[in-house]
Parts: sequence; structure tokens; C-alpha cells
Amino acid sequence: MADRLRERGAYVEFIGAESGIEATLVPNANFELHSLPLAGFAGGVDDRIRAGFLFMRAVISCRRILKESRPNVVFGVGGYASAPAVIAANTLKIPTFLHEQNSVPGRVNRFASRFTKEVLATFPEAAEHLEGAKTVGMPTRKEFFETKKDAALSELGLRPPVAFIFGGSGGALKINLAAMEAFRLPTPYTVVQVAGKRDFSRLSTDNPRHRILEYADDVWKYIAASDVVVSRAGAGSLFDVAAAGRAAVFVPYPHATGDHQLHNARYFTERDAAVLLPDFEVTPESIKASIENLLEDEKRRNGLAERIRELATPAAADEVADKLLAAGTNDTKRGGSENEAARAGGAKNDRVEEEGARRGARRDNEHKEGDA
Repeated sequence: MADRLRERGAYVEFIGAESGIEATLVPNANFELHSLPLAGFAGGVDDRIRAGFLFMRAVISCRRILKESRPNVVFGVGGYASAPAVIAANTLKIPTFLHEQNSVPGRVNRFASRFTKEVLATFPEAAEHLEGAKTVGMPTRKEFFETKKDAALSELGLRPPVAFIFGGSGGALKINLAAMEAFRLPTPYTVVQVAGKRDFSRLSTDNPRHRILEYADDVWKYIAASDVVVSRAGAGSLFDVAAAGRAAVFVPYPHATGDHQLHNARYFTERDAAVLLPDFEVTPESIKASIENLLEDEKRRNGLAERIRELATPAAADEVADKLLAAGTNDTKRGGSENEAARAGGAKNDRVEEEGARRGARRDNEHKEGDA
């Protein structure tokens, strides 16, 4: 969404948790990030009291950030930083929107939805649980739709057929360990496994066609290059695979709040658009069999790919962007014309991109020094 909005002349800033993955991803993508100390409400009484204290401080911090930034609209996407930002925006009479990614709304979004102008949802099932919510699908990067298989194979240096395994941004230990054992010895197909930072150091392989990566910031290339994908069932991952149109095996994380990953996956598997592999059935043997069964059955593989592509939502990003930009344009209380806002946004974008380029140059120099 941030890329799509920036392409259309808007300036985008993020508010996120200090400990969240956004602390790295957002600056690397050349967006400004305001980080807040936040904690979940799980645990004992002391943990909850601390989390409540941090939440109230976060609302105050968000009010200060929003007063300084003077945004025309605030867009919440869930997570512990979302609710404080939405509440703060509501107290400042800034139009707010909320997007529920998963099929079962989380507690944060259920609470924050009371303070928003409009609630948007990826899945129809979620919209039924949020009053007045509209189903728009999942905003997905255009690279997932546009990247071609042959180009991706060539650029990544992969020899088909290819199985791609990833557990989401944080990795998935059970899948990682099972895949390591399943493909440790030589295979007649290529396996690319994105392990995540936490698990990467404990994985190894003797298979020259088994590539284990810590992270892939161009994951769309690996999905495009693949014939079969195995992944967890976070909404973003599911719709990334759908956009590329690849046969997939989804392994829902069993401890997700409200078992939402299972419900996410069922949206696809009940339409015969993917294969479901329950977490409790994950073993080296089941991972290997799931992949090989699809690699060996071209008709089944192509059918899954065709049906999952039909469930992708290519218009979602533009539809959400239209709503945000329209609300911002109509928000006369914030002051300034649309053209002035666009010019200011463009100038700030240029500054952020220049700073991103400088950071990139510094990282390159550090890598060179480290290699020397």
C-alpha cells in the first residue's frame, strides 16, 4: 500500500513497534518510521499492567507525532501500534481507515474498528464480524502479479523444477527443521528454503540443489520461479502466492489468535485452490511427499495454480488507495489543497529516498570493509 500511495504522489510515514519487523523493513524501503515501545497483553498481571501503561503512552506519543506530521488520513493494518495511532487520529479528527487482513479479526482491530471512518477486510468471513466492514481483498505488490517465471529462474540462477518453502517474515521452526531433513540429500528438483533470521544458523544441507536463505527481500522472484510453494497461512503470504498463481501447500500456524491461519487457508482449500497440511502432520516425510506429489502430477498442479490465481485480488491496492486519497482530499480541516499536499509529499519523498540511498551506500561500504 505504501508503494502504491507513493506512486500516486502521497507521502507516507509509518508508526510501528520498536521490536517489530517493521523496524528494519520500513527504513530499508525508504519510508520514515516512528517507533514506539509496545508490548502484548498476554502473560500475567504484571505483564498486562506494563502493556496497558505502554499503550497509554503510545496514544500520547501518536498524538504528538500526528500533530507534527499533519497527515490527511491514517490507515491502520493491525498490530500493537495500530490501535494507538487510530485512537490518536480519532481524537484529532483525522479520517481513519482500518484493514483487517485475516479471516478472524484480532483483538486490536476489533477494538480499533470503533474509532475508524471505514473498516476494510480481506476475507468475507472477517467482514461479517466487523460492523459495516467492506470486503476489498488483500492489497498485494504488483511484482507478484508481473514477475515472469523464466525471467525469475534466470535471474536467481535456479534450475527447474523448483519448490519454494517459507514460513513468513519470522520463519517457522517446525517447517524449517522438517524441510532440512527432507531435502538434505540430493534431489532431482531444486528446493529454496527461506528460514528466517531466528532459525537460519541452525540449518544445513548436503544437497547441492537445496538452497537455504536467511531472508529474501525479493520473495516475489522466488515464488514466480517456483512450481510448488509451501508456506504458513498468514493472509499476506496466501495472497502473494495467489497473485503469482502457483500450486501451494499451506501449513497454518496452530497457535495463531483465533486459529485465524487455519481459517485463512480454508478459504483457499475449500475452493480446491490449495492443499492443506496441518501443523501436527508436518514431518520430513510429509513435507517431501506433499511437494513431490504435486511435481509429479502436472494436471493437479496446474489446476491448483489456475484456481488460486482466480482468488487473487489485483484491484485491492488501488481500491484502498482511492479511499485513502479521497478522504485526504476531502479533509478540509487539515488545511492545504490537494496539489500543495502532493508537492509537499513529493518533496518529502525525495528527501527520504536520498537518505535511503545514503544508507544503502553506507551499508555497501561496510560490507566491502567486512569482506576485506
